[in-house]
Order: sequence, then structure tokens, then C-alpha cells
Amino acid sequence: MLFDRSRSYLIPPCLVGTAAVVAISIYPSASLAAKSPQEIAEAANLVTVQVNASIPGNGYGSGVIIAKEGKTYTVLTANHVKRDVGENPRIRTHDGKSHPITGFQSLGSLDNEKDPDLAILTFTSDSDYQTATLGDSGQVAIGAQIFVFGYPVQGGKNSPQAAAERNAEFSPGYVTSYRKNAPYGYTLRYNAVTLAGMSGAPVFDVDGRLVGLHGLGEQDRSAIQTESGEGVSIRIKTGFNSAIPISTFLAKRSQVREAVANVTVNTAPSTDNPDQRLSRPESARDYFVTAIVQTDRGERLAAINSLNESINRDPNSPEAYYYRGNARHSKGDDRGAIEDYTQAIKLKPNYSDAYYNRGWVRYTMKEYQAAVEDFTQVLRIDPNNAEVYYNRAAARSKLKDREGTVADFTQAIRAEPNYISAYIERGRFRNSLGDRKGAIDDFTKAIELTPNTSINHAVALYNRGMVRRNIKQLPAALADLQQAADLFQKQGRTTFYEKAADEVYWLNREINRGQNPPTNRPNSSTPQGRSN
Repeated sequence: MLFDRSRSYLIPPCLVGTAAVVAISIYPSASLAAKSPQEIAEAANLVTVQVNASIPGNGYGSGVIIAKEGKTYTVLTANHVKRDVGENPRIRTHDGKSHPITGFQSLGSLDNEKDPDLAILTFTSDSDYQTATLGDSGQVAIGAQIFVFGYPVQGGKNSPQAAAERNAEFSPGYVTSYRKNAPYGYTLRYNAVTLAGMSGAPVFDVDGRLVGLHGLGEQDRSAIQTESGEGVSIRIKTGFNSAIPISTFLAKRSQVREAVANVTVNTAPSTDNPDQRLSRPESARDYFVTAIVQTDRGERLAAINSLNESINRDPNSPEAYYYRGNARHSKGDDRGAIEDYTQAIKLKPNYSDAYYNRGWVRYTMKEYQAAVEDFTQVLRIDPNNAEVYYNRAAARSKLKDREGTVADFTQAIRAEPNYISAYIERGRFRNSLGDRKGAIDDFTKAIELTPNTSINHAVALYNRGMVRRNIKQLPAALADLQQAADLFQKQGRTTFYEKAADEVYWLNREINRGQNPPTNRPNSSTPQGRSN
């Protein structure tokens, strides 16, 4: 059968209310005094907000207050956050108050990867809230320390934490690179740990200035095969995430019409000195930062050497072992990677990313039961993580635990009701267990959730057609398979098209048996025949 794991997260938003507008005012730069991480966290808490759907659990994100005029406050967030929260979203401020959004302006189209993923929201309140001071993101050099402050959802969309109960997360990290022409403006990369719900979260420099807007968590995607031969995908966490530099927002000020608020910008020189950190590493931290920069550049062997030096100076850093594990895995040393992830977990028992990646590596080594155990540990920490349920299902399928596989896909869907790939996979395994109706229901749901031009739409049609053929619903099966073949052909997926077209040929023969069977066989150099 056929499968493609691709999932789309970026679709056009709907405009809500009056467009929000801002005037940019750059005030004389004052000299800066270095701030402690605690001071930065305290200040970040006052300006960072939640962006929530009107119905709890239907969408979530973060944002930052950048301006105030009278009773009107302006929030900068990611455009896809506004898309996710839908109509009538609300802003929740640090004091627990919830405010309806009064205006929205996108600063780019989510249909165009060249546009930044930025949006402005406004709300009104009698309360006196502080605003963030914007910095010069051009000063944030590679190796500079940054801090991400946002509101993650640990527990899935249906968890109580998907609503007002979310707790803030303050995540330090270091800039590892700037990527030219990155999609949607996400050019600023760093190793700070981020989670779902932190899209739109502010990124601060060591002086407490807003220098970026977080919105992209990176994972490497790799194809795997389930026990039944189906192709699924499981993702390993790279340890890197990305933000849109605040300079990108400032460059868009020509799009921000009629002033309703003032934005403060301070461009004084930073108190950070990343060049010294990288050029003359001495401490464990210096070698660690050097290593993650080298990792981001693809210099895996150099990164391993730097991490060796970092661990020699500080053998109690779980992060150093985690990143060395990633580097070792990328160099093909899977056993060494597992040893490093294991040590990271010993030092940090709830290190979910280390469990997650160790589970992935164990899967690639065909240690499927151990992989199941690692993914189970991730779920102990984050009990409604849809992606992890999906991954555990893949591992269970290799153990021929089809009931457990279906149960995990079901849990993935409960945590993420629009999880298209989970519907498709659950449909396949339901079919293998003889639950034809359940399989058809799952494929139908996937078809409803996907645009009729997408690969997953075609895949779901193909699979529904195959089930319908096997239960002798031949006209309905033929319609599904013909639509799937047409879509595969339009998409240029030749192998998929040939397989679907071959099924159409044999179905036509079966339907027209004793009448006038078709004589023109589809042009398939390697007919797949019919599968059960």
C-alpha cells in the first residue's frame, strides 16, 4: 500500500476585526548593564502572553506585548498562531486575565514561503501592562546567548494545559547560525529547548531586549517500515529551533498603517561577547557552544571533539551528552549514541528529548521493545503527545502487536483530532484486524481533512478503494481508485499511479466480466497485481 507522512501546518489565515497598526519609534539608545537570567525571566513574564482559541484546546500559541497607546495594546506573534486559534481568539496576560482580540494584521501570506510568519494582534484593557524593548538582532552574533520565554502545551490539545492552566517556560540557549532565505523568515537558529504552544514566543538577548520571535522547532524526518510493510515516518529531534529576527519585523513597518501605538527600540551595543567564547574556548560552556555551532554547520567530528572537551571539564552536563549522542548517531555510531543518551537521562531523569531520540535510535537498530519502552517514558513526562503515540505505534507494529498499534494511533488522534497520518495508519491496521468498517471510517475522515490535491488525499482514496474492493463494493471501490490514480498522475508520482491504475484495470475486468472487458491495459512496466 501507499503512504506519505507529509503534513501541512501553514495555510491562509482569516482576517478578524480591524487591522492592527503600529508606529515604530526608535529612542536614543541608552547604555546597557548586564542582566542575570533571573532578571530577564522576570521581565519576560510581564510582557509575554498566551494566544488561545475561544474554545479551550482548539488552538494555542504565545506572543509578546510590544506597544501601548491609551488602553490599546499591540501583540506580536506568529501568523500561523493566528491561523491555529481560529475565530474570536483571546489574549491571556501574566495576571491571568483574558482579553478578546480587537484587531489582527498579517505581515505576510502563509501561501508564500518568502513572506515572514508574523502577525500583529491588538486588545484593550484598563490594566497597566509593560511592553518589550526591541533590540538590534544584527548584534546577536553566532555563539550569543539568547532566552526563549513562552507557554508550552505539555499534554496535547485536549489537556487542561491547553487552556489557561499553561505554565510559562524559560529556555536559555545559544545562537548557532543564520540561514539565508529560510522559509517564512526563520533565519535565526539556536539550541534553546522549545515545545508546542511556544510559537510566537519572544526571544531575548542577554540584555533583555526582544531580538526574535520563535516559531519553528526542527526535526529530521526518516522513513521506516511497519510490520505490515507500510511506510511510516518517525522523527528525531535535532536540538535546534528557529526564530524570525526582530529586524524582519522592523523592515515591514511600511506595511503597518495609521499609528495606534509606539514601539521602543534600543540599539546600544550588547554586553555579550560571543566571539571570545568561540575563538578561545576555555570553559566547559565555551566548548559546548563551540560544539553546537559546529553541529549546525555539519561539522560532526569537530563537534564530537569539542563535546569531549566540554564533558572532560564538566562530566555532569546532560545537554553535552545529548548533543554528543546526536552527533554520534549522525556519524553512524548508534551504540555510542545510546550510551550518551543514557548518561544524559541518568543526569536528568525527565530528559524527554533524550528518551525520544534514544527510542528512535533503538528502533533503527531493530531493538523494538526497547524503543517502545523509551517512547513510553516520554509519554510518562508528556502524557498526551500525539507524535510519540504515533512513533510508539510504529515500534509496536514491528512487534506484531496490532491491537497495541491501533490503540496508540487512537491515542494520537485523541491528542490531535486532525492527525491525518494517524487516521490513515489506523485505517490500515484496522483493516488488517478485519475491522473493515472502522478502516473505511478512518480513510473517509482522512479524505475529509485533506485538500483534494494533496498526496494524503490520494493515499486515503487508494486505501479506501482497496478495502471497498475486498468487501465487494466494486463501483465505490472503482471510483476511489480511479480518483487516486488521477491524483497520483497529476502529482507525478509514477510508481503510485501505476499501482492504482493497475487496480483500476483489474476492477474494470471484474465489474465487466461476461460483458465487454477492457482490452487496453494501463502502461505499467511492473504491474503490482492486487493485494488483499
